[in-house]
Amino acid sequence: MRTKYTTIVALICGMLYVAAIVLALVIISNSISERKIKAHEDFIVLSDRAAAAAALGFMSDPFRDAVKDTLEASPILAAVIISDSNGVAYAIEKKPGYLLWNQGDPQFATSFGVTKPPFIRPIMVEGYRNVTISAIGEEIDYSLIQRILLNSLITVLIALVLAVGTIAFSNPKPKTEPVSTSKPEPEIRKDVLNDMPFEIPDMDASVFQPSPAETNSDCNDDNPRGLYTPLLSVSWEDYTNERLEAELHRSASFEQDLTVMIIAFPELSFSAYPDLFKQIADQVVSFFTFRDLIFEWKSQGFCILLPNIDLDHSFKMAEEFRNKLFTKINSDILKKSSWGIGLSSRSGRLLEANRLLLEASRALEKALEDPASPIVAFKSDPERYRAFISNKA
Repeated sequence: MRTKYTTIVALICGMLYVAAIVLALVIISNSISERKIKAHEDFIVLSDRAAAAAALGFMSDPFRDAVKDTLEASPILAAVIISDSNGVAYAIEKKPGYLLWNQGDPQFATSFGVTKPPFIRPIMVEGYRNVTISAIGEEIDYSLIQRILLNSLITVLIALVLAVGTIAFSNPKPKTEPVSTSKPEPEIRKDVLNDMPFEIPDMDASVFQPSPAETNSDCNDDNPRGLYTPLLSVSWEDYTNERLEAELHRSASFEQDLTVMIIAFPELSFSAYPDLFKQIADQVVSFFTFRDLIFEWKSQGFCILLPNIDLDHSFKMAEEFRNKLFTKINSDILKKSSWGIGLSSRSGRLLEANRLLLEASRALEKALEDPASPIVAFKSDPERYRAFISNKA
């Protein structure tokens, strides 16, 4: 009876330990997820206020004060860096340790518990080019971890007290046995012991072996592996719709524009010219900066999302990129092959990702039809769109 009681108490203690560990991991994981979301929201507010202050004077005292005050108001963001085409223009941190100042331009420290990679967005500033704002935040709430450790310690102490009490109860003082004057029991012979019906059954080791499905799992399918493609180091094409939907929602929330740019080389392909497309991808990333907003497109080009960029500005960017591409890459194959760039923007409309991609694709088809005009933009009619929405409602 005491052995059964001890076993039950041991199981209860083990369950308390496991429950404390699992609960702590769940709470920490949820806290990290919530802080990531809150950090991104705070960064959006920070970048919008910085853009608004930049309109009154980039790098002026009001601009610096706006960035500093917004950073200090956020409980999660820890450091901010603002850069332009000449390098870092302004950097600030809440407390030392989040920025590295002794390696040329200030850089974010890769310490434990900060967001990786940093948040980054472009800022439209009149007279300046490639102005971006980036920030990092604290993913881990150390005060929460202290509370969890305290609660876990209390749980462990309760289980320890319960275990010690059980051990003390299950080990009573030994009783004094009276001296027996009877003859000793006869010794059991060895041959009789071997004939007793007691044996250790053979265990089926097959239950511990992995199944063929587990040992021969096929990982060579076409599903994306990681955030970026192994050949071109840009985002997978499968992620285009999901990311575009998110950017459209964010642009609509802040009443900003968003442009989709498709650059394609229909006579070439990634598999036939991997080295050439790697050079093109490097130029695309170097010019448009944000690797996570650049996607592969039908194995022959790239789809680029340009948040807070209107159609006219994106058209000029396409022309500038075309000139830079053919200047940087000296390839007869690239110069002789046909190519085109299709553009389409949100232009204040509430539309889905598929619709915007369709418009950019149609613009690309028109661009490929006329080599003399390889850049075509799909421009919507606001009056017709409003009429369409009113009829649909």
